[in-house]
Amino acid sequence: MVRYLTQNSWNIHFVWVKAHAAIEGNEVADTLAREGAQDEEDRNYVYDKTPVSTIASSVKKEGLRKWQSQWEREVKGAICRSFFQT
Repeated sequence: MVRYLTQNSWNIHFVWVKAHAAIEGNEVADTLAREGAQDEEDRNYVYDKTPVSTIASSVKKEGLRKWQSQWEREVKGAICRSFFQT
């Protein structure tokens, strides 16, 4: 399967991710890995390719949203924050 994907211009990166560590997307990856390990006749799934740029943009927006939310809630940075507010 890896050979097929690389021959079709897919870039594949394998990385170790700690299990059960609240890492977003890890549960989806576990589910897909389990499904991929099944016999081919047991699978009738079709997954569309999502462009890397779409995923990167989504991750960046979510990261900025979380950062901004934490910045606004944090009490310790009130003095620092006051320098940046207009």
